[in-house]
Amino acid sequence: MQLKNDEIAQTLSDSFLQTSLYADLKLEGFLPRLKQLREKAAKAKSSSFLEFLLMKMHSLFLRLGVDHNEQPGFLHIAAELSADIKGLNGEERQREIEKYTTDLRRKSQVQQLRENLG
Repeated sequence: MQLKNDEIAQTLSDSFLQTSLYADLKLEGFLPRLKQLREKAAKAKSSSFLEFLLMKMHSLFLRLGVDHNEQPGFLHIAAELSADIKGLNGEERQREIEKYTTDLRRKSQVQQLRENLG
């Protein structure tokens, strides 16, 4: 209940810790919570927290993996983080998001091919 209560976290640090634990447990709706934290960090113009969140997502992916149905949302949030960290806006931001997600999908497909051949 406390992890779901957004009113408890009063600072960006609190929100990061709360969302991180929520995502570590892979509770239902963890992707929208990651997206919400990304938006909060972007609004605060905190590139440090944007980078922390991207590292957190990397850790989640390595430790827990991402289900097939979670993958598109997960990749999109990572792409948005990349664009935010680079300070991109408008059409340039959208191109970065599309390029980033395409690159990640391609890498995933190559990895799957390697696993199937091995």
